[in-house]
Amino acid sequence: MAQGFLTLTIRDYDAEAAITRLRVPTLTAANFDAQAGLRQTFLTTALAMTEVPAAAGVYYGNEQTNDMLPDDDPLSQRENKWLVQYHDAVTAEPGHFYIPCADLTLLDPNDRAHANIGDGDKVDAFVTNAEAFLETEASNAIVVDEITFVAR
Repeated sequence: MAQGFLTLTIRDYDAEAAITRLRVPTLTAANFDAQAGLRQTFLTTALAMTEVPAAAGVYYGNEQTNDMLPDDDPLSQRENKWLVQYHDAVTAEPGHFYIPCADLTLLDPNDRAHANIGDGDKVDAFVTNAEAFLETEASNAIVVDEITFVAR
């Protein structure tokens, strides 16, 4: 069976697009409703990690689910990213992806290079939903290891 993908496109303050392609379960008639719910919950928590929670274009298969407008906050810059590092829950193979326009208020006050995993709020919600929805190349669940702020 072919691997499913979700493509998240965010436009920053300068209307520059940043694109992240994520592996997700392939949609079937048997899992459609469950996956649609997981997708929406994941997107809500992923966008809460950014400066632009309402400015994303999401492509799931060939479906565009919302508009892709530039953000009106000058702090919203695609070069400020969260590097999400994870490993395959079965094989322990490492992997990573980026979320553009990082909301830096989510940095850990005791470790200012990383998002505050354990905050009981936005970061933990994102981790929980990423682990429930995203997959590795081997179609296994991911385990988020750390989320690091990077700038390009």
